[in-house]
Amino acid sequence: MFVLVLSADCFENDTPLKEDKMKEEAEDPKQAVIQELAECKDKENLNFINAHFFSLPSQGNVYTLTPLTDAKGFTKILVASLQRKVFCLEYTHGRPCMRDVPFTYIPGGAEIVSIDAVNRSIIQEDFIIGITIIKKDDTTGQQSHFFNIYSDWDLNSDSALDVVSQNCLPLELDFVPYHLYHTKTLGKNGWETVWLLSGSDCSIHLYQSDDESHSYQEVDGSQSFPEFKSVDGITLWMDISYAQESKRDFANAQKGFRLPESDANDAVTCCIVCDIDQDGINEILIGTYGQVVLVYKWIQKTSEWILYHTVSLPCPVLSLAYCDVMGDGTFQLIVMTSTGIHILQHDPWEMAKVLLHRIEAFMEPRLDKLHKKEPAQDPAHGPVQGPVDIEALGNNTSDE
Repeated sequence: MFVLVLSADCFENDTPLKEDKMKEEAEDPKQAVIQELAECKDKENLNFINAHFFSLPSQGNVYTLTPLTDAKGFTKILVASLQRKVFCLEYTHGRPCMRDVPFTYIPGGAEIVSIDAVNRSIIQEDFIIGITIIKKDDTTGQQSHFFNIYSDWDLNSDSALDVVSQNCLPLELDFVPYHLYHTKTLGKNGWETVWLLSGSDCSIHLYQSDDESHSYQEVDGSQSFPEFKSVDGITLWMDISYAQESKRDFANAQKGFRLPESDANDAVTCCIVCDIDQDGINEILIGTYGQVVLVYKWIQKTSEWILYHTVSLPCPVLSLAYCDVMGDGTFQLIVMTSTGIHILQHDPWEMAKVLLHRIEAFMEPRLDKLHKKEPAQDPAHGPVQGPVDIEALGNNTSDE
């Protein structure tokens, strides 16, 4: 598997210098990789605990898992199975719960292809959920395809999940749907949420809301997403990120890196980018059909990706997510396999170490500023020379 990144190639000349053995050891890229990898593993930040497992009655696919964050900041997971069932996985007061959500306009015999969800508001529940389905006619044998959009147009009420699931706008499609994805684009009234749907017609379709008619319509997306013009095949996955620089041309980026051992565990099914080891630098996580999640880390000294960690699962991996579904302030790794959902939690003790380290890093420059101020006055001995003991001064109180 290849990953495109905006980074220069390296290893232009890896021939060691024979004149100076010390210089050879210092410039040997392999030794640098080993040393940096050892430093990374010393952190011990990837001790996962298999906190919970939720079994699914039927298998999903790579498009049937999506996180949904409410206005209070709590995240729940929506999971769809192929047999038209949608489940909501959430934690209430630290206790896990998975319940069936009765979405309308999903007839018997239909299969769910993809699902995506978003909350348009930060002050109330304004959920919008998209589900694509395939329905086969029992008499004729022909297939029909639909894009169901669930939302509540009443802005004065909280659109709870159970309410939204009953308000459906079905759109019939003339192509087989694949990946459903939501993003923001600049429209007439500012930034607004739109739907992107890839299809068997080798196109990416853009759907935009019309508040006046309370409906969604397919619109031309060539101006908002000019990169889609060059698509000449079926798009299996989309991920959009807006950059501040106007000259970052992702579409024409030709440089890439091969991820080692990415083809050693059967087919690659999913991929996410996140800071899984809490060091401030993103890693690449790849899910495979060979029941393994591969974690790749960027080595700055040699400008390459290395296999940093592996997570073994009992079944093939279909989808990944990294979010705070437990509500404890830290993110969990959500892994959907062919049999259910695994919630992998970071070791709490390791997270406590990370928190203390960040608090120390946050407080250190402020303490340095206090130490560099004018000498403090000690009532008993006059000016205090050198560094000030803040704790001692705080305890040295008098009636004066």
